[in-house]
Amino acid sequence: MIGPHEDHRLTQRYGDPSDGGDAPGHVEQLAHDHANARRLATGLAELGLSVAPEPETNMVLFDVDHAAEFLQAIYARNLWVNPISEHRFRAVTHRDVSAADIDDAMERVRDALDAQHH
Repeated sequence: MIGPHEDHRLTQRYGDPSDGGDAPGHVEQLAHDHANARRLATGLAELGLSVAPEPETNMVLFDVDHAAEFLQAIYARNLWVNPISEHRFRAVTHRDVSAADIDDAMERVRDALDAQHH
C-alpha cells in the first residue's frame, strides 16, 4: 500500500480494503453503532428534545432546558451523557450498547424529564 506510514499501520490493523480485508466485524459494528445512534436520536426527539444535527456517526447531540437539573436527574438514574455547553449534551453509542440498552436509556431519560416537571 502506498501512503503515509500511518496508513500502513491502519492497513495492518484493519486490513487492506483493496483486497476486501477489514478487521473482523469492524464495518458491521460501525453500522450497528450508527443504527443505535439513530435509534437514540429518534427516541430523544419523540420525548420533545431538540436533536441536531441528525447523527451520521455514533454521536448524538441534543439540547435540554434546565440542563443542570437534567444532568443531576440522569446521573441519579445511572445514565451518563456529556454536557458540552450550557444546554447541549453529547451521547455516544459503542459496541457494548445494544438496542435494548438504548430503549432502557430512553426510559431513564423519560423518567428524568418527568421528575423535572414535578
